[in-house]
Amino acid sequence: MITFLGRTECQLVLIHGGPGAIDSLHGLAEQLSKGIGVAEHTQTQYTIEDLVEELKQDLSSLTHKVTILGHSWGAWLAGIFAQRYPELVENVILVGCPPLNESYVSKIEERRFERLTLKEKETFQTLLINLADPYYADKDEALKHLGSLVEKADNYCLNPELVSVEKTDGKMYDAIWQEASRWRKEGKWESIFNAIECPIYLIQGKYDPHPIVGVVEPLKPQGKIKEVYELSKSGHSPFLEQYDSLMFCELVIKLSEPLHNNGE
Repeated sequence: MITFLGRTECQLVLIHGGPGAIDSLHGLAEQLSKGIGVAEHTQTQYTIEDLVEELKQDLSSLTHKVTILGHSWGAWLAGIFAQRYPELVENVILVGCPPLNESYVSKIEERRFERLTLKEKETFQTLLINLADPYYADKDEALKHLGSLVEKADNYCLNPELVSVEKTDGKMYDAIWQEASRWRKEGKWESIFNAIECPIYLIQGKYDPHPIVGVVEPLKPQGKIKEVYELSKSGHSPFLEQYDSLMFCELVIKLSEPLHNNGE
């Protein structure tokens, strides 16, 4: 499902994270639509291949290339879409992208747990177990609770006015993340991103527990990343931050402008 916002021709497509964090980019879409044409894509499928084809179908009405911005898990979905359909993608913007190589994964938990209490750590691990359990009934609530802990651990100083209650899909999280994490262990994401033809821009908050080197280093040999922007007062979701949200939005609009895309 896709929603077009703004009065101008669509320049930017937003891909939410999670998996299953359904409305997590709605506020950003509304903010950016004041300056450019934006499409907010909502994922509804339960395999990676189906999500890629769903996005292609949603963009079938467009007659021009667009910039694709993916947040968190959505950065991976944006990457595989750009690799699969280069004729539709001008640029890729990765925001809070998870590491592409399995060797960097342990750093995420280490950094998160430094910011949580002992009880929160125990709850965090229990929620992950519940989400991976095929017989656990209330996965939507588990994902919502996990999201609140991640929100605390992963961000620098959130602006309460920018944070809203989002719809969660625990079944999607379980299905997609199991497949996506297996792909990382098999080295698929690194291969996919190294096959992308268009420019890749990486935006990462300095406080984000996802190590930025986990994206930069695997793509460095082939020079795939055109520019890296590390925001000093941001975490995993710069668009929700007190200090850097405006700077983030201005940067995204700049990277999505046709003149910028043409190198002029």
